[in-house]
Amino acid sequence: MNVSVLLAEVNWPRKFWHLVGGIVAIAIPLLVPWPWPFFAALATLLTWVTIESLRRREPWFGRLFFSLSAPFVRHFERRRYVGNTWFALGATILTGIFHDPILVSASLIGWTFGDPAAEIIGRIIRSRPYFGSEKSVVGTLGCFVVSLTAYLVFFRLIGISGEVYWSAALTGAAATTLAEAFSLSFTVNDNFTIPLLTALALSYVLV
Repeated sequence: MNVSVLLAEVNWPRKFWHLVGGIVAIAIPLLVPWPWPFFAALATLLTWVTIESLRRREPWFGRLFFSLSAPFVRHFERRRYVGNTWFALGATILTGIFHDPILVSASLIGWTFGDPAAEIIGRIIRSRPYFGSEKSVVGTLGCFVVSLTAYLVFFRLIGISGEVYWSAALTGAAATTLAEAFSLSFTVNDNFTIPLLTALALSYVLV
């Protein structure tokens, strides 16, 4: 099948939203001292909880919300919490537990770049899916390679070097990839699990 046809299957508006939101979330802990990143995450969470509540209680608001957010929302999210709500919850917990700005920002690197890369690369290079889903070995490898590259660039930019440089990059990429690969085994959205599991893994290297 033509690559352009395969890429047309990707929800590009959602991927763009994911990328921009991730970059902003990465920058906030590095630019703003704690506890302001926690307050920003909490305010975002409360906003999305309000939206979720209104769309369930008020049919007109639900129709308006999904008409405006149609390019960014998956079909099953009409019956569940949307990914933004899960991410805001995870970010609130993340910034509440960990006060190290480098750790908080680093925990989002793989999710921002590697997670969407898994789907894009998996669609371009078709391989046998596993776990009875659309996830494939090639997509998982793509997630690891892109995550590792992003981590190497990130840690270089913020001045981390030596043994920690490689160990942190490999740990972050591996944690992100495993969390993404097994996300279907979780009962919660991977926008919640990937950053938190990656943060726990990185805490052994960076803290």
